[in-house]
Amino acid sequence: MMENKKVSEKKDSWLKVLLSYTEGSGQRLGISVILSVISIISGLMPYYCIYRGIDLYIRNLNQAPMQEILRWCLYALLFYIIKIVSFSASTWISHIAAYHIYSEQGSMLSGIFLLLMLVYGLYKAAGKGIVLLVSFHLLLMYVFPQCPTWMNMVFPVLVNYSLRMLPCFLAGLLLLRTSSMQKMIAAMYTLHLPQGFIIAMSTTLRYFPALKEEFVHINAAMKLQNISWASRLECTVVPLIVSAVNTSDEIAAAAVARGIENPGKKTSEITLHMGISDWLIMILVTFGILIVVIAG
Repeated sequence: MMENKKVSEKKDSWLKVLLSYTEGSGQRLGISVILSVISIISGLMPYYCIYRGIDLYIRNLNQAPMQEILRWCLYALLFYIIKIVSFSASTWISHIAAYHIYSEQGSMLSGIFLLLMLVYGLYKAAGKGIVLLVSFHLLLMYVFPQCPTWMNMVFPVLVNYSLRMLPCFLAGLLLLRTSSMQKMIAAMYTLHLPQGFIIAMSTTLRYFPALKEEFVHINAAMKLQNISWASRLECTVVPLIVSAVNTSDEIAAAAVARGIENPGKKTSEITLHMGISDWLIMILVTFGILIVVIAG
């Protein structure tokens, strides 16, 4: 009995933690659930109404009560309209609630990384990030609520997930633009990370630039040969897959030739140390994350 009580308390605590993220949007979520239930019930009622109309017609083949049958058909049409309206309203309200639940946390994290980009002088990348962030918010708040139901079932979900992934992309872009490969590898060794992780990360970080360069070469070759747009997909994917396999083998062989598998202690020409700007940025990021956690 005591174990069951502990499990129930844990479940309640997890539920409370989950519901704590919906503060300020609880009414929207409740209305959305009620409208969804109404939509489900209304979607079943037309079948019952059609059944009653068919039943009246079969029982009275000689003198079918057309008014009664017509009345049940109108009921079916009415319930179907209620289903469409309630489903559309439920979808619209749930997307708005999801937007409000995540928008503050995601926007704060994205804002922190955009501010860091401005500090490091990455004005072009920061401008693109700001435009992308504002575009996502405008789409979710003003564009999608006015769109048809089928669009609200697909596109807002994609935009929401893109908005959630935006801080991760901004953080990765900031890291790649401000740190060289040698500095990142030296930093990972300084942090005493596992060697397998360092090898995987260094190979991955070298892999994508090489793949991007190969894509540019393939695209230039197709332009020189005047290949049509209809055939460009096949002419791009096949060489790119072959090049990706060859590139991964070459990068792995180069890393082995440089002694990356040597179990001895690794040395580096770069000496890393924490400066004033590093401490300030660390404090700023920590403070921003604390604000996001407290706000959530």
